[in-house]
Amino acid sequence: MMWYDVVIVGGGPAGSTTARMLASEGYHVVVLEEHERIGRPVSCAGLVTERVIKLAGVDSDVIINTIKGADVYSPGGKKIKIGDDRTHAVVIDREKFDKDVAETAMAEGAKYKFRWKASEVHEKNDGIIVKGKEEIRCSYLVGADGAMSTVAKCFGFPEPKEYIRAVQTTVPYEMQEETVKIFFGNTIAPGFFAWIIPVPGPGGKKARIGLGVGEGHGPNEYFMNFLKIIEAEKGKMSAGVIPLGIRSKFSGKNVFLVGDAAAQVKATSGGGIYPGLLAADILATSLKELLEGGDSCSYENEYMKKFGKELKKGMIMRKFFLKADDKKIDKIFDSLDSRILETINVYGDVDYPSKVARELLKKHPGLLKFLFLPF
Repeated sequence: MMWYDVVIVGGGPAGSTTARMLASEGYHVVVLEEHERIGRPVSCAGLVTERVIKLAGVDSDVIINTIKGADVYSPGGKKIKIGDDRTHAVVIDREKFDKDVAETAMAEGAKYKFRWKASEVHEKNDGIIVKGKEEIRCSYLVGADGAMSTVAKCFGFPEPKEYIRAVQTTVPYEMQEETVKIFFGNTIAPGFFAWIIPVPGPGGKKARIGLGVGEGHGPNEYFMNFLKIIEAEKGKMSAGVIPLGIRSKFSGKNVFLVGDAAAQVKATSGGGIYPGLLAADILATSLKELLEGGDSCSYENEYMKKFGKELKKGMIMRKFFLKADDKKIDKIFDSLDSRILETINVYGDVDYPSKVARELLKKHPGLLKFLFLPF
């Protein structure tokens, strides 16, 4: 039976980054990936900030488009434009991104096993046994296996607050290359929103078109209706689950969750790559301390101090969003004058949405009324 210092279940960005950092220190690390190759299937919008590229340690050639603004549509159809001449986000080739992150881990000595699904995990004699194609034993186990984490289930970690069901397709679509489109409304995407993200390429203009819906709704019917509204064709569809509300516990004595498995996801956008990479960095440092003889793990506390508070603020903003019906959202859009939009442009940050929320309420206190309107 093979023995590893650390077994990581899941070869996404968070899992591979954890593997890279530990392998670079000389530890015996293996990544168990259930698919036959890294990066497939793709079920992500791939809209991130440039911080992500730096954190992941990959080259900028994974970037296929830059985004400087957004057209945001209210339920009633009113459009507001936000953005300026700065690059606020980038669109990445998600398959290449995941592959490149994994290859950096392999270059440091991390091992990868493909088509390897962990079917059972349990503790035994101060170690952990992972069963799948074979039995593997390790000192520490990392669950980086996504929203429906097997590791989390096997060790009884608490559930995220909620799950968003999302679908997406990539099809030919004419639009401005540096502008994304966001649509709100209960008839379009109840409990979340729809998006169109431009993806230029040699084969002509395309777009990633998708939406998510809150619990109690199925996304397919809404998605087909949305395609009709924007006059887009149906292409090959991918589906995914987005966990919102970070798990109240995501570390144990020798088992840890990272990325979507820990629900380290921004509730305002559903983006999990940046929060997951931050967590991978902190987790790898904490595991190194344990492997060197430390008697306690600082991972969960350090993460909550560094980014957990931001995730909790995002859930507070989401609660206000869920309380607002379409009429209330339309009224908010009607109130957005040029001064408010300028504040959004100056302070808007995809990774830290609480910054712009704080500045909006400070500079435009009249917006407070929308938090308490009884409609």
